[in-house]
Amino acid sequence: MLKRLIFLFSLVIYSNNVNAKSVILMIGDGMGYNHLSCAEMEQPLFLKTQSAASVMTFSADNETTDSAASATTYSCGIKTNNYWLGLTPDMKVCKTIAEEAVEKGKNVYIMTTDNDLGATPSAFYAHTTSRNDNETISRERDEFSKKADLKFDIISLSDSVEDLLQKLSEDDKEYFVMIEGAKIDKASHKNDLYEMKKQLIDFDAAVKKVWQFAQNHSVNVYITADHETGALRAPTCKYFSYDHTPLYVPLWIYGDEWDSEAVYDNTDVYKMMHKSLFQD
Repeated sequence: MLKRLIFLFSLVIYSNNVNAKSVILMIGDGMGYNHLSCAEMEQPLFLKTQSAASVMTFSADNETTDSAASATTYSCGIKTNNYWLGLTPDMKVCKTIAEEAVEKGKNVYIMTTDNDLGATPSAFYAHTTSRNDNETISRERDEFSKKADLKFDIISLSDSVEDLLQKLSEDDKEYFVMIEGAKIDKASHKNDLYEMKKQLIDFDAAVKKVWQFAQNHSVNVYITADHETGALRAPTCKYFSYDHTPLYVPLWIYGDEWDSEAVYDNTDVYKMMHKSLFQD
């Protein structure tokens, strides 16, 4: 009888999310499997208690992607060239998932520990062949900010996410949220293991709050990285590069159908999010 009740309860939780039309995407910039293993040596991580699938991150023109191309894949569902934002390889503007969500009356929130010219957030509203095209990025960011809630230079994702989740729970509108822990990547570019651990632990704490929130709300959650940075190795926790690598990155999903033992392409993550948001 107890097993039957547990089974029925799990169906209720699943049915709350199978038709969810809201999505939270969390990107740990530069976060690979070994970043998690090394951070866990500092303290237990919530993400390490969950099974993870893998994601391939190559771009249209390089085996090793950068943040601009990878974030564009998550925002548009296409492979593009490194350094490009919101454009297809043949230079056509792609409508991002955030822009489409706004068009269809959903609330959009973008939150990052990066600055207001960061490549990952910019990929959700800017369209240019260079992530360093500050003029275009600034103009399109300012225009999009009239329709969406954008927050940059967040000090603690864990604290800021708590405020955001309270706002989401009080509003009955559907929504798309992108939350980025950008400084996992920045620390790894410097091979700063101490700072990387600090940033990943904060990201993990934010993930745990979002995961718990999703259990009681109709939202699907997708947690991944744009690429691995630093060729970090465990258990020695030594970096072997100051740059990005083509290594697979982890993927966790709450609420949607997925295979925790699969290897996905990053275009697949977009497809799952898009289907959830717009019930394709």
